[in-house]
Amino acid sequence: MKTKNMLIVLTLALTLTLAACSTHKGDIELKGTSWSLVEIHGQPILEGTTPTLIFDEEGIGGNASCNIFGGNYTLDKGKLTYDQLFNTEMYCEGAMDQETAYINALQEVVGFKIENGNLQLLDTDGQVILAFAPQK
Repeated sequence: MKTKNMLIVLTLALTLTLAACSTHKGDIELKGTSWSLVEIHGQPILEGTTPTLIFDEEGIGGNASCNIFGGNYTLDKGKLTYDQLFNTEMYCEGAMDQETAYINALQEVVGFKIENGNLQLLDTDGQVILAFAPQK
């Protein structure tokens, strides 16, 4: 029960972190959306893992491959920064390198775009660093 409550809090926190950031000229709403990670820096995720990213009214959260994470964000002049990004600290054999890469990539995000219904998180050069499909 404690883990489930923490996941909810983390999910909410992560959601808000990215909800306000968009490279589109139109106003795209991410609040209330859930995504499944497909690629980190162009590399597919490990089979058997289910990293996620969830946007809600209070923040962002999700599953990083083993642990859950969440946090707050600031959007200032189109730049997205995280404040108090946190995660649980369990060890999962075979998933820790991917999890570290995911969390590190999240901290590089400054923008996003939706292309063909998929979410792409972008770095300062406008390069896709994290690619997501809608969560089913």
